[in-house]
Amino acid sequence: MNLRKCWFEALLAMAASFGVIGIVVWLNASLIKMWWSTNWWWVVGLIALVTSRWWWEPVREIGVQPWRGFTAFVDYVQDWKDRNEHRLMLVDTRGRIKAGHDIEYSNQLTGISFKASNPLLKASAVKVQEVPNPQLEGPKEVIPAVIAYSSIASQVPADRSLLGVYPETGNLEIVDPERYKTAWFVGGSNTGKTNTVYGKVADAVRWGARMIICDSHAYKKDSLANKLSDFHHTLLMPIAQTDEQIKNAIIAFLREFKARRDHGKSCADKWLIVADEVNATANHMVRISKEEAASLLEEFGIRIEDEYVKLQVFFKFLAETCGYEARGFEMFGYFISQKVAGLAWLRNAMMTVFVHGLLMDSEALLAANSSRKYAELIKSFKAGRTLVYGLDFDPVVLQQPKYEMGQIVDSTIVAPTSNGSSMVFQQPTRDDFGRSTEGALEAVGRYTEDKIDPSSFELKKLIAEIGKMKSNGLSNDAILKQYGLNPGGRNNQNLKAVTEVISELEAEEA
Repeated sequence: MNLRKCWFEALLAMAASFGVIGIVVWLNASLIKMWWSTNWWWVVGLIALVTSRWWWEPVREIGVQPWRGFTAFVDYVQDWKDRNEHRLMLVDTRGRIKAGHDIEYSNQLTGISFKASNPLLKASAVKVQEVPNPQLEGPKEVIPAVIAYSSIASQVPADRSLLGVYPETGNLEIVDPERYKTAWFVGGSNTGKTNTVYGKVADAVRWGARMIICDSHAYKKDSLANKLSDFHHTLLMPIAQTDEQIKNAIIAFLREFKARRDHGKSCADKWLIVADEVNATANHMVRISKEEAASLLEEFGIRIEDEYVKLQVFFKFLAETCGYEARGFEMFGYFISQKVAGLAWLRNAMMTVFVHGLLMDSEALLAANSSRKYAELIKSFKAGRTLVYGLDFDPVVLQQPKYEMGQIVDSTIVAPTSNGSSMVFQQPTRDDFGRSTEGALEAVGRYTEDKIDPSSFELKKLIAEIGKMKSNGLSNDAILKQYGLNPGGRNNQNLKAVTEVISELEAEEA
C-alpha cells in the first residue's frame, strides 16, 4: 500500500490503535468492577454484530477502510528498512570496487543490474545490461540493384512516360506527359539526377520538343550539356554557357511564350528549356543596360533599377511562367539543382518534383515538403532512388531506371545536320562580379570558329532571316533587338560584318 494515497485510513488506524489501548486501560480501571453489576455493554456488542451485515458494506463503499491505512503504514516502515539495507549494500559495493575488486550488483525491486570492474584502472568499464529492442524491418524490395531502361521500355506506351519503378513490387508507374511539363530535379552529387533528367528529356524529344540548354559548366566533360549530347540536334540555339548567354536564352524563351499567348503565334512547336545548377547560377551577377531594362519592363513587367542584378530575377520569372502558364502553350521547363535552401520561389512553381539523395537534415526536410518521414528516407537514398510528388498526386518513392546515354532516341524532329551536336565548349572568363565578359554574338562567332559547318541548316536559316530583315529596311539595332541582344557596341559591329557577308553572297548569286 502507498502511504501517501491512504493517509486518511492511516490516521484512522492510528486513532483506532490508541483508542483500543485507552479502552483496555479504562476497562482495567472500572469496567471490570461494572462487569459484576451489569452486562449492558454485551448487549451493545451483540447488536453491532447482528446489524453489521447492513452497515459494513456502506462503510466500505465510501472508501473508509482503516485496515488499509494500517497496511500502508506497515509497508512504509518496511520500505524504509529496505532502503537502508540497499544503502548499506551500495556502500559496501563501492568499497569493494575501490579495493580493486570486480563487482556484480542486482536490485530486483528496481530492475537495475550491472557489472562493474575496477574504476581505478584505465581499462575499467561499467556495462549496463539492456534488453535489446526488436528492430522493425522495412518493406522488402524485389527489384534488382540497377534496372536497365531497355529491359522495360517495351512496357511504356509511346505517348506515355515512365515516372519510376516501385521498389516493393517492381510495378511501373506510367503517366501522361502532362504530369511533368514543368519539373524540378534536386539532389546531391552522384545521386542519379543527370540520369533522371536524361530520361525525361528523351521523352520530351520523343514527343517532338526542341530544346534550349542553360549550363554554366558546359565546358566540362561530365556536364549536363555533354550528357544530353544525344539531343543536341534539337537545340534551338547554341548552348547558353556564360551568364549573358543564359540571360538571353531565358529572354528568348519568354518572348516566344509572349508571342504565343498575346499574339496568337502557333503552338505547334514544343519548346523545352533545361537549366542546370540553378541554385548556383541564380546568384551570378549580370549587367543590364538602361535600354534593356526599359525593354524588360515594357515587355514583361520586370522592373530592374540597378545596373547589375542576379540571374535569379530571370530564373524566377521563367519558373513562374513555366509553372503557371507556359505549359498550356506547349512550352516546358526543367530545373536542376544540388541545393534546396533559398529556392522557395522555384519549389512553389513546379508541377512535379524529383528528389534524389540529400545529406543535410534541413535540406532533406525542405525537399520532402516538411515530411519528416520522407526526409529520413531521402538521407539514405541510393543512386537512382527518388521521392516524387507534385500537383494533384501524393508523394511516392520510386527507383529510376538506368538509361543508356549515347544512344540517340527516335524523334519526330529530323536532325538538320549530322554534325549538329559536335559543339566544342570553352571555359568563359569572368570579371569580379562573376559575370561573363563575352557578348552574345561573340559567343555565336566562337561556336562557328569551333568547327561548326558554316553551311549547316541553322546558319543558313540565320543568314536568311537576317537578309530578309535587312531587305525590309530594319536597322542593325532593330535586328539585334529581335534576337534579344543589346544594340550597339561589339554586337552591332559583329552584325555589320555578317550583313556584309550576306550582301557579298547575294551579289555572287546575282
